[in-house]
Amino acid sequence: MKGKLTLRSLISLSFLLFFLPFLRTCSDRSIENLHSEEVSKVLVVDSANKVTKDGDTIRIFEALSKQEETKLLQQEKENRIVRIQKAKKDFTFNFYTLLLETLFKDKFDGNSFYEVSFYSSLGYFLVLISTIIMLILSFLNKIKTVQFLSLINLILLSSSTILLYFCEALEDLNQIKIGYYLVFLNFILIILFSRKVLKENQTV
Repeated sequence: MKGKLTLRSLISLSFLLFFLPFLRTCSDRSIENLHSEEVSKVLVVDSANKVTKDGDTIRIFEALSKQEETKLLQQEKENRIVRIQKAKKDFTFNFYTLLLETLFKDKFDGNSFYEVSFYSSLGYFLVLISTIIMLILSFLNKIKTVQFLSLINLILLSSSTILLYFCEALEDLNQIKIGYYLVFLNFILIILFSRKVLKENQTV
């Protein structure tokens, strides 16, 4: 009985783990390329700093001093780091938001079947459906089926992630977040506890 409670708790835990950061869909290199702006030097219009007319406005253009230029460059570097960190956060999704962003946000049409990313998202969606079924079956004492579905989930998680690599949405290991590893580990624990419950049932 205790083994069954533990098993049900582990399956229920999966739905909470799905809220943790799961995957970042953009690599460090891609994000840095998106924010590769460099500070341009402010050049003197002419060496004599002549007054020039811009419509009805008279402006004097002056060169920045070396100190001001260095300060401006440093400020831009700091701003760029902030933008990169924000972009990394924006492209990091938990399991649920990953499905919403990749599978349900865009309109589904016939062309979706030709996109590798579609099958990756579909694999993650099947993991969610399978986990829901596992929870129901655990209360119906279909432990062997729960064990089998948990194994299927491990395969789906792995294959979906590999597909993301082939469609170049996943380039670095650091794009895989803590939620992914914990979900993967949790399914392994479900398999182990399912085996334990099955052995307990045989001895009864």
